[in-house]
Amino acid sequence: MAFPNDFRCPKCAAILRELKHAGEADFEERKENWLASGRSLQELRDQSLASMAYDDSAELLACPRTTAARHKKAEHETESGHNVYFNGIGALWGPKI
Repeated sequence: MAFPNDFRCPKCAAILRELKHAGEADFEERKENWLASGRSLQELRDQSLASMAYDDSAELLACPRTTAARHKKAEHETESGHNVYFNGIGALWGPKI
């Protein structure tokens, strides 16, 4: 089976960048909310999500930016047939197109 030499897609790369930045922003917001509640980061590391109260876990798992970026990823993959991770990495790290 022959594969094309070029798996790079600028739109996949943009979505991949957006996923990365959204995940980082959501994590920072969750961390700030956790610290603002008077708990330490060590408590966050030690406590499993299963043992948290429902309100705590809902707050920690709320990732609005990441969720929006995942919807864009799914739409592009459906429309183009691309795998955003595979084609995006090629565009981010490969030679510029």
